[in-house]
Amino acid sequence: MNINAAKLQRTILGLLSLLLFSSAPAYGVEIDDVLWGFDGTATGRSFLPVHVLVRNETGDPFTGFLTLEKEVQLGNRIGAGLIEAMVLAPGQKSWVHFYVFLDNGDMGQVWNWRLRWSGTQRGTIELESFPKQGPKARVLLLERDGLSGGSFGVPVLSEELFPPMVTATDSLDTVFLDHVPRWQESQREAFRDWLYRGGHVHVLQGAGGVFPRFPAPLEVLNAPADDATPSESGISRIGRGVITHQQRNRFELDRSFLKQTLPDRGQVDPKPAMSVGVEESDNSFFSRFNQMTTPRHNWLAIFLLGIVYWLMLFPGGWILGRSRTDYRVVLAALVTTIGLFSVCFSYIGARGYDETATVNSVAVAHHLGGNRWDVMQWSGVFVTDGGRYTITHAEHSSDRGNPSRDQTTINRRNSGLLYATPGNNHAVAGSIDNGPGGRMEVDIPPFTMRPFLHRMKASGPSWDIEIARIRFADDRSLEKLSLQLQPTSPISTLRKSWVIGNLTVFQLKPSSDGRELVLGNKLGHVSTLKKQPNQFAMANSRFWDTQHRPTEQLFEEMHQPLLSEMLRQLDPTLKEALRSDRLRLLLLADQPESFHVDNPQLRHQVGQVLFVQDLIIPLGTP
Repeated sequence: MNINAAKLQRTILGLLSLLLFSSAPAYGVEIDDVLWGFDGTATGRSFLPVHVLVRNETGDPFTGFLTLEKEVQLGNRIGAGLIEAMVLAPGQKSWVHFYVFLDNGDMGQVWNWRLRWSGTQRGTIELESFPKQGPKARVLLLERDGLSGGSFGVPVLSEELFPPMVTATDSLDTVFLDHVPRWQESQREAFRDWLYRGGHVHVLQGAGGVFPRFPAPLEVLNAPADDATPSESGISRIGRGVITHQQRNRFELDRSFLKQTLPDRGQVDPKPAMSVGVEESDNSFFSRFNQMTTPRHNWLAIFLLGIVYWLMLFPGGWILGRSRTDYRVVLAALVTTIGLFSVCFSYIGARGYDETATVNSVAVAHHLGGNRWDVMQWSGVFVTDGGRYTITHAEHSSDRGNPSRDQTTINRRNSGLLYATPGNNHAVAGSIDNGPGGRMEVDIPPFTMRPFLHRMKASGPSWDIEIARIRFADDRSLEKLSLQLQPTSPISTLRKSWVIGNLTVFQLKPSSDGRELVLGNKLGHVSTLKKQPNQFAMANSRFWDTQHRPTEQLFEEMHQPLLSEMLRQLDPTLKEALRSDRLRLLLLADQPESFHVDNPQLRHQVGQVLFVQDLIIPLGTP
């Protein structure tokens, strides 16, 4: 009895020692700080920057990779890990930037987030902070060494943490700025793109009560520029963005001023009503991609081959064994029969897939000016040869060596590449490197499809469209509209079109030559259509439903959820969703080559894109 008690005591002491040892800092890499997004909050259905301040406590340099993983409470990984390369000198600390896709159900302590590092040192730590549900961020941007900014009611953000790509700014609404940030070119371009897409900038007075002077491409922040539309005093606009010059400095941002300047956004619903529709949209897209690659087997040949195979084994094998044939001949005949029919079954089954690797996609693309687009795309990669595939959209043959590329402003290569595998409740064999030239490395078994979602800033078609005729009713609803498509527009790729005026969606009807679009049927108010459930989400998903539908029909079924998905991206309060002097044009067209996956193994790619572009209503329109 005493011996057992002594053993139990030693066991308990050993476990306590192990626990204490494991809780002590065992690695030289330490985590000093973690910031989710721009102010610690996040909006669902968007890529969010996650900034991790890493410090090397050892006397040796660290060279390796950091991996951010999402886990269930029991520790099993979900989806693919996000990786970032890192080099740290002894004693150095630096920010590492991850870009995480957060769905509506990812807020709060739903999942565990674990950071692992490998290379010259190895270790792991579970992050103690979590993304919090909240409205889009409003921040005061400060110098790298000026985080004691003195604002009241506005969170502060160090300028070095502003992302170098517009695709990571979905959760940012308003920026207060009183100086010229020390940014790289990619950060300046990302800020301008964010502003053009609908951001709000309040330019404050700096030292001496003088407004800062911004260089290109941020010169639009100085005064109403050539490409901005001046409005009321102190306010100018560029694209969908608003620039306001405030006659005060950062220390004068008191609560009364902020309450008067910033619109009230109300309370954030922790479980948005639209989340069900969002999930149905994703299910609709990915299930349709799966149906596009569903095999069309020759079942008659398979059944006949199966009957012959059965007869060869029995009674064929039995008859051969009953004869006075050597048993070795019988065994050899059975093995040969099994091998031969295995090859035949494999060949006939594979033929049902048409033996073609395919990428199917749908996307929503918001205009950034010229031929530049902010793209959110849903894709399904189907392969016939299993292996590890690199998925990226960095560059295409049509962009390489093109002498007409405008190198003075924005590089025509696709950038801001962010990838995610939403909807997975299990680990994905692969890794994601999000960033300006991001990519996803993933293992795909043969004859299977890998669904994924991604964002990018891409070059695409230029839709040159003018308002030929327009008339409003007394309630400012659209009564007549005629749009002219210029010859430079890719008219042959256009499939459908809609227009939003006064928060009401109308269909557009093309003329016989396709160069004119006129007002058609009224579909309804934006607030109703964006919450409209997807009636096709679960259609024809039963395992016994083997009816094959053409690819064109499957794409047609995705038009309604794609339209609803775009409408959900508008301002939730609808107060600033669309200016009264503009129409929002929605053009559904074939996917351009610049939106394709850049992989020579995946040559067959088809898809459709909903292009979103604003049209300015001519002055004096009644």
